[in-house]
Amino acid sequence: MWLAIVLLLVAYSNAEAINSTITATIPEVTNSTKTLPEDKQLEKLSKSCILENEYKEVLGCDIARFFARPMFNLLLQYSYRTIGLEELRSVQGLRPRGPWKPWRYESKLNETELATILIEQYYEIREPQYLELIKDNTFALEKTVTKAIKYLDRRFPEVRNYFRKKLQRALENRKVDRDTVDDMIKKFLEIEDRVEKAFEDLKWSSFACQSEEDRRSKKVEY
Repeated sequence: MWLAIVLLLVAYSNAEAINSTITATIPEVTNSTKTLPEDKQLEKLSKSCILENEYKEVLGCDIARFFARPMFNLLLQYSYRTIGLEELRSVQGLRPRGPWKPWRYESKLNETELATILIEQYYEIREPQYLELIKDNTFALEKTVTKAIKYLDRRFPEVRNYFRKKLQRALENRKVDRDTVDDMIKKFLEIEDRVEKAFEDLKWSSFACQSEEDRRSKKVEY
Protein backbone atom coordinates (compact mmCIF):
# COMPACT_ATOMS: atom_id res chain seq x y z
CA MET A 1 0.00 0.00 0.00
CA TRP A 2 2.78 2.40 0.96
CA LEU A 3 4.52 1.54 -2.31
CA ALA A 4 1.40 2.47 -4.23
CA ILE A 5 1.15 5.83 -2.42
CA VAL A 6 4.82 6.59 -3.09
CA LEU A 7 4.43 5.75 -6.77
CA LEU A 8 1.32 7.97 -6.95
CA LEU A 9 3.18 10.92 -5.40
CA VAL A 10 6.13 10.47 -7.76
CA ALA A 11 3.80 10.38 -10.76
CA TYR A 12 1.99 13.51 -9.54
CA SER A 13 5.30 15.31 -8.99
CA ASN A 14 6.49 14.42 -12.49
CA ALA A 15 3.21 15.59 -13.99
CA GLU A 16 3.55 18.95 -12.19
CA ALA A 17 7.12 19.30 -13.47
CA ILE A 18 6.03 18.56 -17.04
CA ASN A 19 3.14 21.04 -16.79
CA SER A 20 5.49 23.71 -15.42
CA THR A 21 7.92 23.10 -18.29
CA ILE A 22 5.17 23.33 -20.90
CA THR A 23 3.80 26.50 -19.32
CA ALA A 24 7.26 28.04 -19.27
CA THR A 25 8.09 27.15 -22.87
CA ILE A 26 4.82 28.21 -24.48
CA PRO A 27 4.86 32.01 -24.95
CA GLU A 28 1.86 33.98 -23.87
CA VAL A 29 -0.43 34.64 -26.79
CA THR A 30 -1.16 38.33 -27.04
CA ASN A 31 -2.94 40.46 -29.59
CA SER A 32 -0.09 41.95 -31.62
CA THR A 33 -2.42 43.87 -33.91
CA LYS A 34 -2.20 47.40 -32.59
CA THR A 35 -4.22 50.25 -34.05
CA LEU A 36 -1.83 53.09 -34.77
CA PRO A 37 -2.84 56.74 -34.29
CA GLU A 38 -2.79 57.46 -38.02
CA ASP A 39 -5.12 54.50 -38.65
CA LYS A 40 -7.60 55.90 -36.15
CA GLN A 41 -7.37 59.30 -37.86
CA LEU A 42 -8.08 57.80 -41.27
CA GLU A 43 -11.07 55.89 -39.89
CA LYS A 44 -12.39 59.12 -38.37
CA LEU A 45 -11.99 60.85 -41.75
CA SER A 46 -14.01 58.11 -43.47
CA LYS A 47 -16.97 58.92 -41.19
CA SER A 48 -16.71 62.70 -41.49
CA CYS A 49 -19.05 65.05 -43.33
CA ILE A 50 -18.44 67.55 -46.13
CA LEU A 51 -21.44 69.74 -46.84
CA GLU A 52 -22.03 71.31 -50.23
CA ASN A 53 -21.37 74.81 -48.95
CA GLU A 54 -17.69 73.81 -48.83
CA TYR A 55 -17.51 73.01 -52.55
CA LYS A 56 -17.01 76.63 -53.55
CA GLU A 57 -13.70 76.80 -51.69
CA VAL A 58 -12.33 74.27 -54.18
CA LEU A 59 -14.42 74.83 -57.30
CA GLY A 60 -14.18 78.61 -57.08
CA CYS A 61 -17.77 79.35 -58.10
CA ASP A 62 -21.36 78.23 -57.63
CA ILE A 63 -22.16 75.14 -59.71
CA ALA A 64 -25.36 73.13 -59.82
CA ARG A 65 -25.37 70.17 -57.43
CA PHE A 66 -25.61 67.62 -60.27
CA PHE A 67 -22.20 68.73 -61.57
CA ALA A 68 -20.58 70.09 -58.40
CA ARG A 69 -20.60 66.88 -56.34
CA PRO A 70 -18.75 64.60 -58.83
CA MET A 71 -16.33 67.41 -59.75
CA PHE A 72 -15.53 68.01 -56.10
CA ASN A 73 -15.00 64.31 -55.36
CA LEU A 74 -12.69 63.91 -58.35
CA LEU A 75 -10.61 66.89 -57.26
CA LEU A 76 -10.24 65.36 -53.81
CA GLN A 77 -8.95 62.18 -55.47
CA TYR A 78 -6.41 64.11 -57.55
CA SER A 79 -5.38 65.98 -54.41
CA TYR A 80 -4.72 63.05 -52.08
CA ARG A 81 -2.76 61.33 -54.84
CA THR A 82 -0.60 64.42 -55.21
CA ILE A 83 -0.15 64.68 -51.45
CA GLY A 84 0.92 61.03 -51.36
CA LEU A 85 3.49 61.56 -54.11
CA GLU A 86 4.83 64.62 -52.31
CA GLU A 87 5.32 62.62 -49.12
CA LEU A 88 6.83 59.68 -51.03
CA ARG A 89 9.54 62.02 -52.29
CA SER A 90 9.95 63.83 -48.98
CA VAL A 91 10.57 60.77 -46.79
CA GLN A 92 13.25 59.54 -49.21
CA GLY A 93 15.00 62.91 -49.27
CA LEU A 94 14.19 63.57 -52.93
CA ARG A 95 13.46 67.00 -54.38
CA PRO A 96 9.81 68.18 -54.65
CA ARG A 97 7.73 67.29 -57.70
CA GLY A 98 7.60 70.80 -59.13
CA PRO A 99 5.16 71.85 -61.88
CA TRP A 100 3.26 69.22 -63.80
CA LYS A 101 5.20 67.49 -66.56
CA PRO A 102 4.11 65.79 -69.80
CA TRP A 103 3.31 62.09 -69.75
CA ARG A 104 6.43 60.00 -69.17
CA TYR A 105 6.79 57.12 -71.57
CA GLU A 106 8.55 53.90 -70.64
CA SER A 107 12.30 54.30 -70.24
CA LYS A 108 14.46 52.71 -72.92
CA LEU A 109 17.47 52.41 -70.61
CA ASN A 110 18.75 48.89 -70.09
CA GLU A 111 19.79 47.44 -66.71
CA THR A 112 23.43 48.41 -67.19
CA GLU A 113 22.50 51.99 -67.98
CA LEU A 114 20.02 52.15 -65.10
CA ALA A 115 22.76 51.07 -62.71
CA THR A 116 24.85 54.12 -63.63
CA ILE A 117 22.25 56.87 -63.17
CA LEU A 118 21.68 58.82 -59.96
CA ILE A 119 19.01 57.61 -57.54
CA GLU A 120 17.04 60.83 -58.18
CA GLN A 121 16.95 60.05 -61.91
CA TYR A 122 15.97 56.46 -61.21
CA TYR A 123 13.04 57.63 -59.09
CA GLU A 124 11.88 60.01 -61.82
CA ILE A 125 11.70 57.05 -64.19
CA ARG A 126 9.78 54.91 -61.68
CA GLU A 127 7.43 57.39 -59.98
CA PRO A 128 3.73 56.50 -60.33
CA GLN A 129 1.94 58.84 -62.71
CA TYR A 130 -1.70 59.67 -63.37
CA LEU A 131 -3.32 61.05 -66.51
CA GLU A 132 -5.13 63.68 -64.41
CA LEU A 133 -1.86 65.03 -62.97
CA ILE A 134 0.17 65.65 -66.12
CA LYS A 135 0.71 68.81 -68.11
CA ASP A 136 -1.99 69.69 -70.66
CA ASN A 137 -4.35 66.94 -69.50
CA THR A 138 -8.06 67.34 -70.26
CA PHE A 139 -9.33 66.43 -66.79
CA ALA A 140 -8.17 69.15 -64.39
CA LEU A 141 -6.18 72.38 -64.18
CA GLU A 142 -3.06 72.37 -62.03
CA LYS A 143 -4.15 75.56 -60.23
CA THR A 144 -7.49 73.95 -59.34
CA VAL A 145 -5.81 70.83 -57.93
CA THR A 146 -3.41 73.07 -56.00
CA LYS A 147 -6.42 74.82 -54.47
CA ALA A 148 -7.96 71.46 -53.57
CA ILE A 149 -4.71 70.33 -51.91
CA LYS A 150 -4.76 73.45 -49.73
CA TYR A 151 -8.36 72.62 -48.81
CA LEU A 152 -7.45 69.05 -47.83
CA ASP A 153 -4.42 70.16 -45.81
CA ARG A 154 -6.65 72.58 -43.89
CA ARG A 155 -9.76 70.42 -43.56
CA PHE A 156 -8.16 66.99 -43.23
CA PRO A 157 -4.47 67.28 -42.28
CA GLU A 158 -4.65 63.61 -41.30
CA VAL A 159 -4.41 62.70 -45.00
CA ARG A 160 -0.87 64.01 -45.36
CA ASN A 161 0.00 62.71 -41.91
CA TYR A 162 -1.23 59.23 -42.86
CA PHE A 163 0.93 59.06 -45.97
CA ARG A 164 3.93 60.45 -44.09
CA LYS A 165 3.72 58.12 -41.09
CA LYS A 166 3.10 54.99 -43.14
CA LEU A 167 5.93 55.78 -45.54
CA GLN A 168 8.30 56.63 -42.69
CA ARG A 169 7.53 53.30 -41.04
CA ALA A 170 8.15 51.52 -44.34
CA LEU A 171 11.48 53.27 -44.93
CA GLU A 172 12.83 53.16 -41.36
CA ASN A 173 16.64 53.47 -41.57
CA ARG A 174 17.13 51.93 -44.99
CA LYS A 175 19.57 53.42 -47.45
CA VAL A 176 17.72 54.91 -50.41
CA ASP A 177 18.90 52.86 -53.37
CA ARG A 178 17.12 51.33 -56.36
CA ASP A 179 15.65 48.43 -54.36
CA THR A 180 14.42 50.83 -51.70
CA VAL A 181 12.79 53.07 -54.29
CA ASP A 182 10.97 50.08 -55.82
CA ASP A 183 9.82 48.86 -52.39
CA MET A 184 8.65 52.34 -51.36
CA ILE A 185 6.64 52.77 -54.55
CA LYS A 186 4.96 49.42 -53.92
CA LYS A 187 4.19 50.50 -50.35
CA PHE A 188 2.87 53.85 -51.57
CA LEU A 189 0.37 52.12 -53.85
CA GLU A 190 -0.84 49.97 -50.93
CA ILE A 191 -1.29 53.07 -48.77
CA GLU A 192 -3.07 54.89 -51.58
CA ASP A 193 -5.57 52.03 -51.84
CA ARG A 194 -6.45 52.44 -48.15
CA VAL A 195 -6.80 56.21 -48.51
CA GLU A 196 -9.00 55.74 -51.57
CA LYS A 197 -11.26 53.42 -49.58
CA ALA A 198 -11.51 56.01 -46.79
CA PHE A 199 -12.50 58.73 -49.26
CA GLU A 200 -15.07 56.46 -50.85
CA ASP A 201 -16.63 56.02 -47.40
CA LEU A 202 -16.34 59.77 -46.82
CA LYS A 203 -18.25 60.41 -50.03
CA TRP A 204 -21.22 58.34 -48.86
CA SER A 205 -21.02 59.68 -45.32
CA SER A 206 -21.14 63.22 -46.72
CA PHE A 207 -24.07 62.31 -48.98
CA ALA A 208 -26.00 61.05 -45.95
CA CYS A 209 -25.33 64.09 -43.79
CA GLN A 210 -26.14 66.46 -46.69
CA SER A 211 -29.47 64.67 -47.14
CA GLU A 212 -30.17 65.13 -43.45
CA GLU A 213 -29.22 68.80 -43.73
CA ASP A 214 -31.63 69.20 -46.66
CA ARG A 215 -34.46 67.63 -44.66
CA ARG A 216 -33.84 69.99 -41.76
CA SER A 217 -33.83 72.98 -44.11
CA LYS A 218 -37.16 71.98 -45.63
CA LYS A 219 -38.72 71.64 -42.16
CA VAL A 220 -37.59 75.17 -41.32
CA GLU A 221 -39.15 76.48 -44.57
CA TYR A 222 -42.52 74.94 -43.72
